[in-house]
Amino acid sequence: MIALAFGLLASAAVLIARRRMVVHEVLSTDVPDLAGLLRGALARPEAYREVPALFSRRVVPSLGGSSFSLNRARALARRGRLAVSTISSDLAKRVAKTPLPVIDGSRPEGEAVASTLGAVDLDRWVGIVGGGGEHPVTERLERAAAMVGETWKVVISPALANEVVVLDSRLTGLVMKPGEKCGLVVAVDEGGVVWQQVVHLAADHPWAAALVLAERVVECLRTSPERKRRVLSHLAAEAVIERAECHT
Repeated sequence: MIALAFGLLASAAVLIARRRMVVHEVLSTDVPDLAGLLRGALARPEAYREVPALFSRRVVPSLGGSSFSLNRARALARRGRLAVSTISSDLAKRVAKTPLPVIDGSRPEGEAVASTLGAVDLDRWVGIVGGGGEHPVTERLERAAAMVGETWKVVISPALANEVVVLDSRLTGLVMKPGEKCGLVVAVDEGGVVWQQVVHLAADHPWAAALVLAERVVECLRTSPERKRRVLSHLAAEAVIERAECHT
Protein backbone atom coordinates (compact mmCIF):
# COMPACT_ATOMS: atom_id res chain seq x y z
CA MET A 1 0.00 0.00 0.00
CA ILE A 2 2.84 2.34 0.86
CA ALA A 3 4.50 1.60 -2.47
CA LEU A 4 1.23 2.23 -4.27
CA ALA A 5 0.76 5.54 -2.46
CA PHE A 6 4.27 6.65 -3.35
CA GLY A 7 3.62 5.61 -6.94
CA LEU A 8 0.47 7.70 -7.14
CA LEU A 9 2.22 10.69 -5.62
CA ALA A 10 5.07 10.34 -8.09
CA SER A 11 2.65 10.15 -11.02
CA ALA A 12 0.77 13.21 -9.81
CA ALA A 13 4.03 15.10 -9.42
CA VAL A 14 5.04 14.23 -12.95
CA LEU A 15 1.68 15.37 -14.35
CA ILE A 16 1.86 18.67 -12.46
CA ALA A 17 5.43 19.22 -13.59
CA ARG A 18 4.49 18.53 -17.21
CA ARG A 19 1.53 20.90 -17.03
CA ARG A 20 3.68 23.63 -15.54
CA MET A 21 6.31 23.02 -18.22
CA VAL A 22 3.73 23.31 -21.00
CA VAL A 23 2.27 26.48 -19.52
CA HIS A 24 5.76 27.95 -19.08
CA GLU A 25 6.63 27.17 -22.72
CA VAL A 26 3.39 28.69 -23.99
CA LEU A 27 3.77 31.82 -21.87
CA SER A 28 7.40 32.21 -22.86
CA THR A 29 6.84 32.03 -26.61
CA ASP A 30 4.47 33.68 -29.03
CA VAL A 31 2.57 30.58 -30.15
CA PRO A 32 -1.03 30.22 -31.35
CA ASP A 33 -1.83 27.85 -28.46
CA LEU A 34 -1.89 30.76 -26.01
CA ALA A 35 -5.43 31.79 -26.98
CA GLY A 36 -6.74 28.27 -26.48
CA LEU A 37 -4.88 27.92 -23.21
CA LEU A 38 -6.36 31.13 -21.82
CA ARG A 39 -9.84 30.17 -22.96
CA GLY A 40 -9.50 26.79 -21.26
CA ALA A 41 -8.12 28.29 -18.06
CA LEU A 42 -11.04 30.73 -17.81
CA ALA A 43 -13.63 28.07 -18.61
CA ARG A 44 -12.17 25.51 -16.15
CA PRO A 45 -9.97 27.36 -13.64
CA GLU A 46 -10.04 24.39 -11.26
CA ALA A 47 -8.08 22.36 -13.81
CA TYR A 48 -5.27 24.92 -13.72
CA ARG A 49 -5.10 25.59 -9.99
CA GLU A 50 -1.63 24.04 -9.85
CA VAL A 51 -0.30 26.70 -12.23
CA PRO A 52 -1.17 30.02 -10.55
CA ALA A 53 1.37 31.83 -12.73
CA LEU A 54 -1.05 31.45 -15.63
CA PHE A 55 -3.49 33.78 -13.83
CA SER A 56 -0.95 36.22 -12.41
CA ARG A 57 1.27 36.68 -15.47
CA ARG A 58 0.58 39.60 -17.84
CA VAL A 59 -0.88 37.60 -20.72
CA VAL A 60 -3.92 39.68 -21.73
CA PRO A 61 -2.99 42.26 -24.43
CA SER A 62 -4.40 45.78 -24.06
CA LEU A 63 -4.80 48.71 -26.42
CA GLY A 64 -2.37 50.73 -24.34
CA GLY A 65 0.47 48.43 -25.39
CA SER A 66 1.02 46.76 -22.02
CA SER A 67 -0.62 43.54 -20.92
CA PHE A 68 -2.48 42.63 -17.74
CA SER A 69 -3.28 39.44 -15.89
CA LEU A 70 -6.19 37.04 -16.08
CA ASN A 71 -6.84 37.72 -12.41
CA ARG A 72 -7.39 41.40 -13.12
CA ALA A 73 -9.49 40.60 -16.19
CA ARG A 74 -11.74 38.35 -14.13
CA ALA A 75 -12.07 40.97 -11.38
CA LEU A 76 -13.06 43.65 -13.91
CA ALA A 77 -15.53 41.30 -15.59
CA ARG A 78 -17.27 40.60 -12.27
CA ARG A 79 -17.92 44.33 -11.90
CA GLY A 80 -19.01 44.75 -15.53
CA ARG A 81 -15.94 46.89 -16.31
CA LEU A 82 -13.96 44.68 -18.63
CA ALA A 83 -13.90 46.22 -22.11
CA VAL A 84 -12.60 45.19 -25.52
CA SER A 85 -11.90 47.08 -28.73
CA THR A 86 -10.36 46.07 -32.04
CA ILE A 87 -10.14 49.17 -34.19
CA SER A 88 -7.44 51.82 -34.28
CA SER A 89 -9.67 54.90 -34.08
CA ASP A 90 -10.26 57.98 -31.96
CA LEU A 91 -11.96 55.64 -29.50
CA ALA A 92 -8.87 53.45 -29.30
CA LYS A 93 -6.69 56.50 -28.69
CA ARG A 94 -8.94 57.69 -25.87
CA VAL A 95 -8.96 54.20 -24.41
CA ALA A 96 -5.17 54.10 -24.43
CA LYS A 97 -5.10 57.18 -22.18
CA THR A 98 -7.45 55.83 -19.54
CA PRO A 99 -6.22 53.90 -16.49
CA LEU A 100 -8.88 51.27 -17.11
CA PRO A 101 -7.32 48.51 -19.28
CA VAL A 102 -9.11 47.61 -22.48
CA ILE A 103 -8.44 44.29 -24.18
CA ASP A 104 -6.94 44.39 -27.67
CA GLY A 105 -9.52 42.27 -29.44
CA SER A 106 -7.48 42.12 -32.64
CA ARG A 107 -5.11 39.66 -30.94
CA PRO A 108 -6.25 36.00 -30.72
CA GLU A 109 -5.51 35.78 -27.00
CA GLY A 110 -7.34 39.08 -26.41
CA GLU A 111 -10.39 37.87 -28.33
CA ALA A 112 -10.35 34.60 -26.39
CA VAL A 113 -10.37 36.35 -23.01
CA ALA A 114 -12.95 38.96 -24.07
CA SER A 115 -15.42 36.45 -25.47
CA THR A 116 -15.05 34.03 -22.56
CA LEU A 117 -15.51 36.72 -19.88
CA GLY A 118 -18.18 38.69 -21.77
CA ALA A 119 -16.21 41.93 -22.07
CA VAL A 120 -18.08 45.08 -23.08
CA ASP A 121 -17.57 45.63 -26.81
CA LEU A 122 -16.75 49.34 -27.04
CA ASP A 123 -16.76 49.31 -30.84
CA ARG A 124 -20.34 48.02 -30.78
CA TRP A 125 -21.33 50.71 -28.28
CA VAL A 126 -19.86 53.43 -30.48
CA GLY A 127 -22.14 52.18 -33.26
CA ILE A 128 -25.13 52.05 -30.92
CA VAL A 129 -24.62 55.59 -29.64
CA GLY A 130 -23.73 57.02 -33.05
CA GLY A 131 -26.59 55.34 -34.90
CA GLY A 132 -29.17 55.23 -32.13
CA GLY A 133 -32.47 57.02 -32.50
CA GLU A 134 -34.30 59.35 -30.14
CA HIS A 135 -37.93 59.63 -29.07
CA PRO A 136 -39.96 62.09 -26.97
CA VAL A 137 -40.15 59.47 -24.21
CA THR A 138 -36.38 58.98 -24.11
CA GLU A 139 -35.89 62.74 -23.99
CA ARG A 140 -38.43 62.97 -21.17
CA LEU A 141 -36.58 60.25 -19.27
CA GLU A 142 -33.26 62.07 -19.74
CA ARG A 143 -34.76 65.32 -18.40
CA ALA A 144 -36.30 63.52 -15.43
CA ALA A 145 -32.97 61.93 -14.59
CA ALA A 146 -31.23 65.31 -14.86
CA MET A 147 -33.67 66.81 -12.35
CA VAL A 148 -32.37 64.41 -9.68
CA GLY A 149 -28.72 64.85 -10.61
CA GLU A 150 -28.35 61.96 -13.06
CA THR A 151 -26.88 62.47 -16.55
CA TRP A 152 -28.34 59.85 -18.87
CA LYS A 153 -28.26 59.32 -22.61
CA VAL A 154 -31.03 57.00 -23.82
CA VAL A 155 -31.02 55.72 -27.41
CA ILE A 156 -33.24 53.40 -29.40
CA SER A 157 -31.30 50.75 -31.29
CA PRO A 158 -32.24 47.80 -33.51
CA ALA A 159 -31.38 44.17 -32.85
CA LEU A 160 -30.00 44.33 -29.33
CA ALA A 161 -29.34 41.12 -27.44
CA ASN A 162 -31.55 42.31 -24.56
CA GLU A 163 -34.57 44.59 -24.17
CA VAL A 164 -32.48 47.18 -22.32
CA VAL A 165 -28.69 47.36 -22.13
CA VAL A 166 -26.81 49.74 -19.85
CA LEU A 167 -23.18 50.74 -20.32
CA ASP A 168 -21.29 50.97 -17.04
CA SER A 169 -20.66 54.54 -15.92
CA ARG A 170 -16.90 53.93 -15.80
CA LEU A 171 -16.96 53.27 -19.54
CA THR A 172 -19.34 55.94 -20.82
CA GLY A 173 -16.60 58.47 -21.46
CA LEU A 174 -15.02 56.10 -23.92
CA VAL A 175 -17.98 56.05 -26.30
CA MET A 176 -19.13 59.64 -26.08
CA LYS A 177 -17.93 62.38 -28.38
CA PRO A 178 -15.12 64.61 -27.10
CA GLY A 179 -16.57 67.24 -24.78
CA GLU A 180 -19.88 65.39 -24.38
CA LYS A 181 -20.47 64.33 -20.79
CA CYS A 182 -22.71 61.50 -19.72
CA GLY A 183 -23.04 59.46 -16.56
CA LEU A 184 -24.94 56.57 -18.09
CA VAL A 185 -25.65 55.28 -21.59
CA VAL A 186 -28.83 53.23 -22.04
CA ALA A 187 -29.79 51.41 -25.24
CA VAL A 188 -33.35 50.15 -25.75
CA ASP A 189 -34.23 47.49 -28.33
CA GLU A 190 -36.73 49.09 -30.71
CA GLY A 191 -38.21 45.69 -31.53
CA GLY A 192 -38.52 44.55 -27.93
CA VAL A 193 -41.69 44.09 -25.91
CA VAL A 194 -40.73 46.82 -23.45
CA TRP A 195 -40.27 49.48 -26.11
CA GLN A 196 -43.47 48.50 -27.92
CA GLN A 197 -45.34 48.88 -24.64
CA VAL A 198 -43.73 52.27 -24.08
CA VAL A 199 -44.66 53.51 -27.56
CA HIS A 200 -48.26 52.35 -27.17
CA LEU A 201 -48.59 54.04 -23.79
CA ALA A 202 -46.82 57.24 -24.90
CA ALA A 203 -49.63 58.23 -27.26
CA ASP A 204 -51.89 59.25 -24.36
CA HIS A 205 -49.71 58.98 -21.23
CA PRO A 206 -46.11 60.04 -21.97
CA TRP A 207 -45.10 60.33 -18.31
CA ALA A 208 -46.45 56.87 -17.57
CA ALA A 209 -44.54 55.60 -20.59
CA ALA A 210 -41.35 57.18 -19.26
CA LEU A 211 -41.98 55.54 -15.89
CA VAL A 212 -42.38 52.10 -17.47
CA LEU A 213 -39.10 52.54 -19.34
CA ALA A 214 -37.33 53.86 -16.23
CA GLU A 215 -38.47 50.87 -14.17
CA ARG A 216 -36.89 48.54 -16.72
CA VAL A 217 -33.71 50.60 -16.86
CA VAL A 218 -33.11 50.71 -13.11
CA GLU A 219 -33.37 46.91 -12.97
CA CYS A 220 -30.14 46.85 -14.98
CA LEU A 221 -28.25 49.40 -12.90
CA ARG A 222 -25.34 48.44 -10.64
CA THR A 223 -26.14 51.13 -8.12
CA SER A 224 -27.77 51.81 -4.75
CA PRO A 225 -31.53 51.50 -4.14
CA GLU A 226 -31.56 55.18 -3.16
CA ARG A 227 -30.26 56.25 -6.55
CA LYS A 228 -32.91 54.17 -8.28
CA ARG A 229 -35.64 55.51 -6.01
CA ARG A 230 -34.81 59.14 -6.81
CA VAL A 231 -35.41 58.67 -10.52
CA LEU A 232 -38.54 56.56 -10.15
CA SER A 233 -40.19 58.74 -7.50
CA HIS A 234 -39.98 61.84 -9.69
CA LEU A 235 -41.45 60.04 -12.71
CA ALA A 236 -44.14 58.40 -10.58
CA ALA A 237 -45.24 61.81 -9.29
CA GLU A 238 -45.52 63.16 -12.83
CA ALA A 239 -47.43 60.07 -13.94
CA VAL A 240 -49.95 60.53 -11.10
CA ILE A 241 -50.50 64.19 -12.04
CA GLU A 242 -50.86 63.18 -15.68
CA ARG A 243 -53.48 60.55 -14.83
CA ALA A 244 -55.43 63.00 -12.65
CA GLU A 245 -55.48 65.58 -15.43
CA CYS A 246 -56.82 63.00 -17.86
CA HIS A 247 -59.81 62.40 -15.60
CA THR A 248 -60.73 66.03 -15.04
